[in-house]
Amino acid sequence: RNEAGVIRNYEASVLTTGVVLRPIKEGGVELVARFPNKNYFDKEGVINSEGEEVVDAILSRINRHQRYFLRVECHSAIAGREEENLERTEEMAYTIFQKFQGTYWPLDRMTYMGAGETEAIYESRGTFENYRNDRMEFRLEDDNFVVNE
Repeated sequence: RNEAGVIRNYEASVLTTGVVLRPIKEGGVELVARFPNKNYFDKEGVINSEGEEVVDAILSRINRHQRYFLRVECHSAIAGREEENLERTEEMAYTIFQKFQGTYWPLDRMTYMGAGETEAIYESRGTFENYRNDRMEFRLEDDNFVVNE
């Protein structure tokens, strides 16, 4: 509704964006790609078919960076018991790991972690901010492990 009281309806199409990898720390080499959880998991934290498609697209884009160690993290913004949120996010991260282990990333260079209710990325308490805090993160961590013989 504009100032004159006229209501306009627009047809919108789905906006598709690419995978954005950002440094975890300014100037750092470790990267993170964050994605809001848009009902990609059921109440128990098991990934659904739409979630599988999204994760499949994410991993197919970032698989060229296999010199990094991949850590899949899931975070919760849902108010409730901390233990339940931790269990749910652990299950979410595990199902991603289980579905895609070895498909795009070598199994020995991939791990997962459920973080439960963590410190919010966005401190505001609006609907959009809560939506962004309930998220999946794909962290590419520098692997500088050297074997001395």
